[in-house]
Amino acid sequence: MRAAELFLQRRLFKHLRDGEVIAEDFLRLCYPCYWHYDILCGLKVMAEVGVLADTRCREALDVLKSKRLADGGFPAEKKHYRVTNPRVSGYLLVNWGGTSRKHMNPFVTIDALSVLRASHQQER
Repeated sequence: MRAAELFLQRRLFKHLRDGEVIAEDFLRLCYPCYWHYDILCGLKVMAEVGVLADTRCREALDVLKSKRLADGGFPAEKKHYRVTNPRVSGYLLVNWGGTSRKHMNPFVTIDALSVLRASHQQER
């Protein structure tokens, strides 16, 4: 819970000292998260810990909701992988759905919807 409190104090994406966004990449949805951080990754962890009802998650949840597409899905706005030949080190053969601001990514969508569902369940 100490780690969760650290993130909650920062509203999951803001500096303590001035409330500014720590890094713009924190606001871009990506999949898979790997060692990178974004608000969806942070919200998933808060859901697992059971603290999404904390008012300090509200702003991150609002940012996530604002990214919902007309078809109900969520986009992957950034990726941290490259699909390539298996003989090249550091690359993957898996395509995680690509990136687009206009088209949903199935992996990001399922994570986002599960976070939103958990946030409603934890509000009760």
